[in-house]
Amino acid sequence: MLLYTVVTVYLVASTQLAANAVIVETEGGPVRGNVGDYCASFFGIPYAAPPVAENRWRPPQPASPWREVLNTTTDNKPKCLQLPDAGALNIPEGWVEGLEELLLHEGSDFMDEDCLFIDVQTPTVTTESKLPVLVYVHGGTNLAGSGSGKDAASICERQVVFVSMNYRLGVLGVLGLPELRRESGTTGNYGLQDQRAALAWVQRNIARFGGDPSRVTIAGESSGAMAVAAHYALPRSAPLFSQGIIMSGNDDSLTLQEAYAVGSRYAAHMGCQRGLGRLACLRLHPARMLVNSQTSSYNQSMRSLQVPVVDGYELPLGSLLRERYTTPGALTPKRLLAGTNLNDSSLFLGPTLIEVLEFGRVSERELKEAITRFLPHSTEDNRSAVLRMYAPWRYGGSAQQALYDLSTDGYFTCPTRRILRAAREVGAFQYVFMPSLSQPAAAFGLPSWLNPVVEVLAPWLGSFHGANEVLFWNANATASALSPAERALGTRMNDLWSQFVHGRDPWPSSGGGSNPFLALNDGQDRVGESWHAKQCALLEQFRFFWNPPTLTGLPS
Repeated sequence: MLLYTVVTVYLVASTQLAANAVIVETEGGPVRGNVGDYCASFFGIPYAAPPVAENRWRPPQPASPWREVLNTTTDNKPKCLQLPDAGALNIPEGWVEGLEELLLHEGSDFMDEDCLFIDVQTPTVTTESKLPVLVYVHGGTNLAGSGSGKDAASICERQVVFVSMNYRLGVLGVLGLPELRRESGTTGNYGLQDQRAALAWVQRNIARFGGDPSRVTIAGESSGAMAVAAHYALPRSAPLFSQGIIMSGNDDSLTLQEAYAVGSRYAAHMGCQRGLGRLACLRLHPARMLVNSQTSSYNQSMRSLQVPVVDGYELPLGSLLRERYTTPGALTPKRLLAGTNLNDSSLFLGPTLIEVLEFGRVSERELKEAITRFLPHSTEDNRSAVLRMYAPWRYGGSAQQALYDLSTDGYFTCPTRRILRAAREVGAFQYVFMPSLSQPAAAFGLPSWLNPVVEVLAPWLGSFHGANEVLFWNANATASALSPAERALGTRMNDLWSQFVHGRDPWPSSGGGSNPFLALNDGQDRVGESWHAKQCALLEQFRFFWNPPTLTGLPS
């Protein structure tokens, strides 16, 4: 439904709507939005104080109020500081400038440590509307990305209020040190705490934008999905939303000791030695220098950038995140839609760009080496059982596809099944995204110089990590490179996800002895039963990936 440019004034909401502009009174002050065909859009509303100076590596603080109308009609607020690093992604140094364009082309063009802003796109600004709300947590391995740059027209068209936010990334969002824990009682979870502050802002303000704070769905993909999985289990987050969508996530977490180890290594690299002055030393460094230097320490454990820390404040000490999902009564059940892509691990386990250009293939020997690496403390019998389950003959002789399936199950599919089990009583909806993109480079809007590289990579990637997002966000884009079948699937995904957000069942839910899943394809969707149940039973028996290795570039 098109959004009318003139509506009745609702004094109770302190709302004024004029041609192509609307003013909403938030708790912090008035904001002016832009009225489009489907959404009234408000970009860059402060939801917390700038996390700078003494607020660096502290939980988010309240934003200062303002009196004058804040212009939020333009999507021009900074992203949180981030750096695409050539070494981290096995890309030659000369390609870094292009890589930055590849990773950071969404939203605004500049970055800053002062970045805690929230966007709202809504089909109406009347308090009587009480529409369901979709809060989106962006992905990007907690190293890149932003909440800006999302065109929510298709979501507004389905009568849903869309909210997205920036949150602290990289070392500014995950640094774990004992001094920080002594200072504020928590450490290593600053990005998650930013997201929770945004959820709390939604609870206090979204009714003024036509939303219903009692019907908030939190959704995320990749590291955003891992954040959603964490919020499900964090006692302080659970009251702030009613249900969730997890796309290609898992339930991993770090112990306090693991976080301290990588944090101390990073501090030493920055010339800040253990002692009373270490924290002050780190806070004196320019934020850009801190971010530019993070990969020297965090490359050794990219996992430490991506998962929550069991710090005794967010998660009880001694209770890993996945253990909360498998402990009866540890969580308040909430409806959940969750799933994976068929080849979610291919971007991580596939060869580096240089190896692809030299044209290599995964051999059965390398598959065996990978299983040994994944299960370093297991027995030879256990590793042989895993090899039998993922034998290349099951994949037409392709050891490469066997490795993709094994790693996707271990890091994405099986954790997703564990997470879904916690929601079976109230509604658990599983999907598997099957198709490969017909034009992956063009669909992502990548710079033209990358087209030859992506075309070489495409056969390796399959239904890769993030491919579902391309269809979801570009189904209605006029310049989209999607095929008609891909557009149709993207539209179906928008319909199904919106049904869930509205509280309806998009397909059969798990329950009793049944574990249905929806196979999303660019042809005919189908409902199946118990996706990879046998594989996950075996991998969980051997605690596969419960201490996962770094994925990038394996096998080397």
